[in-house]
Amino acid sequence: MPADADDARRTAEQILSGPQYQEPAKSWWQQALEKVDEWFQRALGALNGSGGSTVIAWAILIVVVAAAGFVIVLAVRSLRRSTRGADDDADVSAPRRSKREARVDWDAEASKLEAEGRWREGMRARYRALVGELSRHQVVDPSTARTTGEHRHEVGVAAPGVAPEFSDAAELFDRAWYGNRPTGPGEAERFGELARRVEEQSR
Repeated sequence: MPADADDARRTAEQILSGPQYQEPAKSWWQQALEKVDEWFQRALGALNGSGGSTVIAWAILIVVVAAAGFVIVLAVRSLRRSTRGADDDADVSAPRRSKREARVDWDAEASKLEAEGRWREGMRARYRALVGELSRHQVVDPSTARTTGEHRHEVGVAAPGVAPEFSDAAELFDRAWYGNRPTGPGEAERFGELARRVEEQSR
């Protein structure tokens, strides 16, 4: 039936026009490398000539090679920064024990955020405080355990008696921070109760 076929075609076009089906945009360094390659090919073509044009072509070729090296160095640095950024995202659930982090009073930060009505961020601060306390008692190792799943595993090994309470607390954090679930005073109070049990029984 033609009408049905037209409807199906339009539906398919709408679906395939979504961003998830589009070809990803090329990064700046990919575009730069393509431009350098274009120059390189032109320089090689000029080398087939003779006389003064050959000297100029060699000079251009040297500049192109230097530019390619520069682009590669910048690309490597960019990729390293991207990797570090990804690691920082992973640290949302498991902060590193840096000197700056060690100076932060996460319980006080949580209270401040909650007073401002920022319950989701407050839950994150509460979780940081709990993980910090467990790391001080050597229940978790923040240098290796950096996700809630890894924290659950380490607590289950080092302090199995509080593993259920910690798992419930981690679930509250996961729902708030990653699941973007509604979070308010009830969740904060529940997390506080679980955290106190975990801290008391893991000392």
